Amino acid sequence: MLENLHEIAVEQPKSIMGTVSWGLNKEEIAMQIAKIRASLPSELKQAASLTRESERIVQDAKNEASKIIDQAKKDTEYMIKETEKEAAKILEKAKIDRQKLIDESEILRQAGEISSEIKASAENESVQLRKGAENYAYDVLSQIESTVSKILSVVERSKAELSHVDQNQHSSAINQSSSSSKQPTPAQMKERVRVS
Repeated sequence: MLENLHEIAVEQPKSIMGTVSWGLNKEEIAMQIAKIRASLPSELKQAASLTRESERIVQDAKNEASKIIDQAKKDTEYMIKETEKEAAKILEKAKIDRQKLIDESEILRQAGEISSEIKASAENESVQLRKGAENYAYDVLSQIESTVSKILSVVERSKAELSHVDQNQHSSAINQSSSSSKQPTPAQMKERVRVS
């Protein structure tokens, strides 16, 4: 406010005659304003200085924000243009690809027919191979069955023979013990264990 008063009364007065403005003396007014300024507390001076500094910071921030907004607008316009170019390229490629697909539809139809024929042939061959594999497996199992039957016969015969030998040895052992009350020798015990 003092600065505004100084500007109105001292720097740009509406003078009527020389240094007198509205009946006031400019020098006297300037001196009174200087006295008021000198008598103000230092806190007010600091506040005024801080106010001026904050106004400067706000103005700088506004200027920086304005620059950022301008740059953002430029970047956005550039990105829109680039996106439009890319979209046009993609659209053109899609048209070309579509035309290729239309042109190749006959080839695809023929390929489908050939594929169906190959599939039918492969399925037929698969059936034949499966039948052959089943027949082969049946033959192998039959051979195994025959071999196992022969082995079982041999096992049964061997068991019967062993049973017959064991009975004979048991009888002879009873006869021998009745004829002699002696304890068997270690060699005899070993022979008995081996035989049984």
